[in-house]
Amino acid sequence: SLLGNNEAMRYSSTRCGVQGLSLEEAILMGFSTDKGLLLPETIPVVTPEQLQKWSNLSYVEIAQEVVGLFATDIPPQDLQQVLQNCFQEFRAADCITLHALDKTSFIAELWQGPSLSFKDYGIAVLISLVNYYMSKSDRHLNVIVATSGDTGPAAVRAVQGKHNIDIHCLSPSRRISKIQERQMTRIKASNVHVYSVPDGDSDTLDQVVTELLFGKYASKVGHVCSVNSVNIGRIIGQVVVYFFTYLAACKKAGVPVGTKINICIPCGAGGNLASGCLATLMGLPIGQFGAATNKNDSLTYFFNNGLLLKGKKTTATMSNAMDIQVAYNVERLLAMMVRRSPYTKSGQSIVKLIMEDFEDPKTPSVDVLPLLEAKSIQEALVRCGLPPVTSLSISEDATKLQMQQLWKAQQYVLDPHTAVGVSAAHQIAMLGKTVPSVVISTAHPFKFPESVKLCIGTAPIAPSKESAMLLEEGVPTYDTTVRLAKCAQVVCSRILARRNRATSKL
Repeated sequence: SLLGNNEAMRYSSTRCGVQGLSLEEAILMGFSTDKGLLLPETIPVVTPEQLQKWSNLSYVEIAQEVVGLFATDIPPQDLQQVLQNCFQEFRAADCITLHALDKTSFIAELWQGPSLSFKDYGIAVLISLVNYYMSKSDRHLNVIVATSGDTGPAAVRAVQGKHNIDIHCLSPSRRISKIQERQMTRIKASNVHVYSVPDGDSDTLDQVVTELLFGKYASKVGHVCSVNSVNIGRIIGQVVVYFFTYLAACKKAGVPVGTKINICIPCGAGGNLASGCLATLMGLPIGQFGAATNKNDSLTYFFNNGLLLKGKKTTATMSNAMDIQVAYNVERLLAMMVRRSPYTKSGQSIVKLIMEDFEDPKTPSVDVLPLLEAKSIQEALVRCGLPPVTSLSISEDATKLQMQQLWKAQQYVLDPHTAVGVSAAHQIAMLGKTVPSVVISTAHPFKFPESVKLCIGTAPIAPSKESAMLLEEGVPTYDTTVRLAKCAQVVCSRILARRNRATSKL
């Protein structure tokens, strides 16, 4: 359904148990209380005429236009101030730069933010909105984040010094790069709390977050908000990326606005892809998405076979931020696929049935195609107005080879995650065609000096003096080190202790 310009945007759960939320309520809820993920009830439409008018706008101006369609509960002048402030630490004048592989193929360098990863773009918007909502009524919020490597640094950087927000960041410390670790542990702010969980990985730490939100500790910790890509604020912030990148690619390729382009995305939990799909439903002309995974290929298996696999353990790779086997944003993609008729004939939520089956410990895997009434995921995507998604799993050897090839051809340094995306784009035959194509570059190669040097024989150059300081050795100073089994209990205790100290000062 379409949204009129003067109507208030409302949000509902993918599982249909929560409806009618404002953006403030949706963002501060994070996970929906029915355990679903939140999406706008209506898709705001960007017409071809509007898109054409946006072609000469700056990144911040496009952010104001796009976020304004979703944040109808914030006065336009307030939103303008929020968005102008949240991108001040980005290095590039327009926040995103495009590197040309050839005349029609580009790499979108989404590492111009303070933590050098694409996570900065969504998290900057989300944390700025959270801070706005908290500050206007002088409230305090505990936010929690489980990181696979890049979300943590972006989140703690965005939250540091904001007195209305405390962040509790769970890090799988044996599975991240030294640079990623230093980015989190060298921020000395009283509202930042980083936990080392040596026996954890991204999927198991996500389960800790779920336990704190819905399990036995939920009543004790009170209101805690997740800032992982389960949060609709992250998705909205990343929608901006796709509109800006599309317009920049049209300009670089010399094609008119309205031309369909193809985009290949390195994928982990699927939030970046979900944002691109939402942008497409809004009217962004995308012909095809590529969804590139590393050896952790559950998302690829879903697109190719229509099955949600369970119990696959994560494998450590060079592209560690993508070492995820439970791509929870599949739930949002499923909701988009059934958005025109989200209920079965007996009145049950289709997505709820699928996800409850997936969450049932007795079920080894879930075939989603019968409930989608489709022969393939591609059929279900195209039927609901989304482009086809071609998904490939890229091996470690192919990742290394891609880094070496582009270094030899252009002296251009890829990080391992982007190399997964470029390799997949080549195999899908997206690159070097008349149709423009973009590979999303998700992290600066400087964050992975060991992997880069191993592949191309030279270490990546630090993009700034501040970044160069991260090369200095030192023992990481986590708030505490905790085993996975005790993680939820320890975080709960920390939140309660801090709350008690704050109460005693009153």
